[in-house]
Amino acid sequence: MSYVAAQKEILGILAQMEADHRWVIELDNRKAVDQSDPTIDLYLKAQIVDLSGDQMDLGETPITKQYGQILLCACIREGQGTLPATEMLETAVRYFHLNLFEVIETAAAEKQRPKPVGGWWHAPAIINFWYYWK
Repeated sequence: MSYVAAQKEILGILAQMEADHRWVIELDNRKAVDQSDPTIDLYLKAQIVDLSGDQMDLGETPITKQYGQILLCACIREGQGTLPATEMLETAVRYFHLNLFEVIETAAAEKQRPKPVGGWWHAPAIINFWYYWK
């Protein structure tokens, strides 16, 4: 498989998540949320990062194990409390946490404490993933 196949699979899962919950999801370099829009108080940011790889087989058809991260961040407008963002993140993480998909496999999510960022509170999580490239 390739990074493009991994990215398409992750984007498909995010689209399913968006449809299931009617969330506003900001995708890295695709769909930006207008934070000045007063109708948006809560949204999810998602980013896919390709990190590195290891050669797994030195034979005639070498195989590498490629690593990446799915970065999820539930964002809520300041003054709303962080509970809705934490609940959104918890639900979003369940879509990826310790899963085996067609292309990628994922590790346990690493959640972080919510932090204030420019009038919003961000509740982030990192989910490591890998796939095999032949």
